[in-house]
Amino acid sequence: MADSLKSDIQSLRDVLADLPPKIESMLKTLKEMKNGSTPDDSADYWEERQAIEDNIRNLLKAQSTLQEIEDKLTQKENDVNSSVLKSKKTQDIPTLAKI
Repeated sequence: MADSLKSDIQSLRDVLADLPPKIESMLKTLKEMKNGSTPDDSADYWEERQAIEDNIRNLLKAQSTLQEIEDKLTQKENDVNSSVLKSKKTQDIPTLAKI
């Protein structure tokens, strides 16, 4: 079971590792679009100004959330490793059931 948990955590890490560069790329594009949304209603993205701002805000929030997820994954990984170590130190069935 511990191996399965470790595998799941690693799979999540692999998926999440692709996200930061993708978010950076999207933010760069949105910032260029934001620049193209001014100075007036003749600008290329004038009508999309609010959507661009919303998307930038959401991506910045996603960046922050990714760090929180990484921290939680690290904690869960530590918990699994700790449980494995505890289980190796005892042969007592009730203790193993608690772990």
